[in-house]
Amino acid sequence: MTEAADLPGFRMYDLRHHAITVLLEDPHVSLDTAEAIAGHISREMQKHYSHARMDARRKAVSGLDGSTPDLSSDQNEERALRNEDVLEMLAGLSPRIVAEQIKHSVGQFDTSPAALKKLQSQGVPEAVILAMFHAKKRKSA
Repeated sequence: MTEAADLPGFRMYDLRHHAITVLLEDPHVSLDTAEAIAGHISREMQKHYSHARMDARRKAVSGLDGSTPDLSSDQNEERALRNEDVLEMLAGLSPRIVAEQIKHSVGQFDTSPAALKKLQSQGVPEAVILAMFHAKKRKSA
């Protein structure tokens, strides 16, 4: 099936991993809910995606004084992905999934020649670097 779909190297596990990733990154989905759906989520995975939940925690704490957080302010918007985020994602996700995440996220990437050479020397696949480059180009357009 993977050959017919032109998905070389694709594994069913990749779908599970992607689904868990999406659940853990969503601040509106509790950890209990994510675990109930996934069956088991390792502590390592929880730590890896805890930064995505940190903004939700900050918003919750900021409302303890009875005020309502301003959800339209810049500080409450989705944080733009940076080169370091891409490297972190590649530690646990396939390059294809990372490239898709980049295409559907806000990106603030350093695409200078030096930064691109550094990414390539760190083993970042060409498809991911191209996604970063195109995401930055879309933003500036």
